[in-house]
Amino acid sequence: MRQADGRFRQDLYYRLAVVCLTIPPLRLRRADLLSLAHLIVTQIANAIGKAPKPLSPRAEEIITNYEWPGNIRELKNRLERAMVLSANQQIQPEDLDLADTSSSGPTMDQDSDGPEQILNNLREYGWNISKAARKMGVPRHWLRYRISKLAIERPAGLRRN
Repeated sequence: MRQADGRFRQDLYYRLAVVCLTIPPLRLRRADLLSLAHLIVTQIANAIGKAPKPLSPRAEEIITNYEWPGNIRELKNRLERAMVLSANQQIQPEDLDLADTSSSGPTMDQDSDGPEQILNNLREYGWNISKAARKMGVPRHWLRYRISKLAIERPAGLRRN
């Protein structure tokens, strides 16, 4: 119930907020990631009537090192996609469609990618964000965020891809 000014009614809030649970994001619970991933793969396999596919060691490493901005929903979505679409016996890194942040290349938790480097990559790929992100080894959403944060604007006359 909202008040006329758009705020939640305080009396109702305190009736509902008896117990507040704080659940840290996946990026802060790296030790739990693989257990969660294996559980989710098993649940998905049961739901679609297939045998669960094991995660390759490299896929496990990438899952552990990824930042998971979408938390558990993103993890579940990536694993479900991999289970359904992968033709491999094991879930491979390419099945997850995640940037590999375990290498010494650019990482999402560093602000090392300045406007010049991002602009160079965007120009090289004709402002195709997907291709530029792939070259940089980061997810598209992260590159879009950096473009926004650095206030990088697409040159006039270039159409969106």
